[in-house]
Amino acid sequence: MKKMTDIDDIKRELEDIYKDYEKQLNPNPVNSEIVSLNHEQLNIVPYTFNIVPYTVNIAPEPINPKKTFNKYEYLILFILSIIFIIFSFIDVTPGNEISIISIDNNSNWQKTLYVVSGLASFTGILSVVLSSKEHRYAFIYGFINCVTFGIYAFAYGYAGNFQLNMFYLPLQIWGYLQWSKDTIDTKENNIKVLKIHQKVIYVLVCFAFWYIFYFEIPEFTKFVTQFIVQQEYPYESNIVARILDSGIVSISIIAQYLLIKKYYECWILWTIVNIFNIIMFSGTLGDNNFISVNIIIMTSLYQLNVFYGFYLWIRKLSTQNIDNLDNPDNPV
Repeated sequence: MKKMTDIDDIKRELEDIYKDYEKQLNPNPVNSEIVSLNHEQLNIVPYTFNIVPYTVNIAPEPINPKKTFNKYEYLILFILSIIFIIFSFIDVTPGNEISIISIDNNSNWQKTLYVVSGLASFTGILSVVLSSKEHRYAFIYGFINCVTFGIYAFAYGYAGNFQLNMFYLPLQIWGYLQWSKDTIDTKENNIKVLKIHQKVIYVLVCFAFWYIFYFEIPEFTKFVTQFIVQQEYPYESNIVARILDSGIVSISIIAQYLLIKKYYECWILWTIVNIFNIIMFSGTLGDNNFISVNIIIMTSLYQLNVFYGFYLWIRKLSTQNIDNLDNPDNPV
């Protein structure tokens, strides 16, 4: 065998051999290791080469929409936060003098806990906005909101709100863990659509909760308020308000679960909850004690974000490459 002395020719020949070998192994090659030889190796006769192709697995980009805020969303979030904090302290209900909400008749520990209402409002709106953006930090702020608003509700005898936030609390932990898996796993990442049988199941579960809470909330109120200030369930004599109150708790629990599982129908349920809240505090039930402009304003702002979340999730759903309606692995 004639000894080769032209190093450039040898390198070119080796590159051609390697390319042919690589094509046989992988018709669509990705990044491969380049074989490099020094001058001493090239002068050895005969030549032997162990060529081991090296491939790099490049993970596909997640199909999530961009989860960061643009400058307009930051501005809207800032304005909403300020409005929510202000209305946590300022009462603008007609018939009442526009002033700081009175806490003069409350005990010192209640006055101290009253300050957390502003923090609860701020973290609440952050949680809702981040949920529409599919950001897992929504559940961190949601957890803070549950703790702060739960303490506030307990201190002032709002037993129904206290109970609802206690239901929300473990769901925030589970939601954070669930959305932390939101990387390249398309089953977890995709927005889902409930199938017919799933809708029937959730409706039945919701009505079951509704029936239970209709009788349970008044009793729970009496139990909780005995540790603070003795008071009756405020909707005891108003059947319609009592139905709406128990409905808000039951629908909210189902909506929160569907939000965590990324079913877009959760936004429909949140809309129903907001409608119930507006009806309860708009005075349409025939009792002026149920009028609260503050709650109506804040609920309306929540509803605006519901519309935005619904829009973002529907837009993402339309771009997905899987058919959630016919997917047999779609869990209940």
